[in-house]
Amino acid sequence: SLLQSMCFGDLSRSQAVVCRICERVEESDGRALRSALRAGTALVALSDGFVRERTVFLLKGVLHVARNNRRYFRTMHLVVHYLVKWCRRRQELAGWLLEDGGGSGGNYRWVEAWLKECINNGGDAWA
Repeated sequence: SLLQSMCFGDLSRSQAVVCRICERVEESDGRALRSALRAGTALVALSDGFVRERTVFLLKGVLHVARNNRRYFRTMHLVVHYLVKWCRRRQELAGWLLEDGGGSGGNYRWVEAWLKECINNGGDAWA
């Protein structure tokens, strides 16, 4: 894709794209939100010398935005969906994220709490 061609071998451009993705995630819902997260999928699929730095930066950025938007179910639902998708596509990604955070998942326990809260509130919004 064009996005992958632009970002291949260029960490600063990749980080700029991630910042744009995060801005889109924060500002939108529906198609624009899904499109922004699809751009993240293209970055996750990109394999070059900066794959680890790029993907960890992406996950940290998207998680930061999601944490500030926990009250919006649609945003959180799509973010969680894409995070799982990205970690399934690049299985080392979750480990890289934990290593970057000092080895503890404490920074991301809020995601687990949010999921439990949704389930305890009926869970039918996932259907």
